[in-house]
Amino acid sequence: MIKARKMNNFMEGKVLADVASVCWEHVVTLTDNINLLVKAWSAIFSALIEKPAPLREIRVSEKYGP
Repeated sequence: MIKARKMNNFMEGKVLADVASVCWEHVVTLTDNINLLVKAWSAIFSALIEKPAPLREIRVSEKYGP
């Protein structure tokens, strides 16, 4: 089993509008620790991308390759 995003209903324009609507100043002023900033950015971005491109488990019969 591997995890992959289902991109059938992905609309780039809507996702870009959602990303633009986030108050990123709050994330930047959160802390000076780069690790916490990356973690906060990743959590927000993952929440935004989850609706149009949900994460699914896919069964593979052969060894997963690059």
